[in-house]
Amino acid sequence: MSPKLTFTILAALVCLLPPSASAKLRPNNKVEDCAKADINRALDDIRAASDELRSKLDTLSAATFTVVITPITDEGIRTEPLTEGCEVFWNPRSAGRKYSGGVCEDPNASLMHELQHCWDRMTGHIAETRNTGVPVQPFYNDWLFTYTQQSELDAVFWENRY
Repeated sequence: MSPKLTFTILAALVCLLPPSASAKLRPNNKVEDCAKADINRALDDIRAASDELRSKLDTLSAATFTVVITPITDEGIRTEPLTEGCEVFWNPRSAGRKYSGGVCEDPNASLMHELQHCWDRMTGHIAETRNTGVPVQPFYNDWLFTYTQQSELDAVFWENRY
């Protein structure tokens, strides 16, 4: 069986898994209860926004891939790899921050963006380094690449679905 076919079959099976009672998509256990409540409320809001988003989060929750969400108080929203998953550093109070185009950030939308990066890591898509050929309109001054990777476009797509 080819690796691509095997991957496709495994990805299809992951999508069929029901949500797990011991969720793999969860707040960091080391944070205060009020921060956990913020994270769980944001996840509930994202799930309630559409069936598509609920399905994506339920699949992340049911997978053996662990997604840990750690609240932060600065603007350093990011996703970092873990051995068997990823950790999202997310600011639940980032409402009102503006991108360079004047668009205000929605904290839940930014969380969905980062969760899509976790999805890409889980499915192996993040390893694809192909560029889209779309020049970057820098949202932040610290972007160091010239062209947007497909995984970034996918994350923006899902962020906008929220």
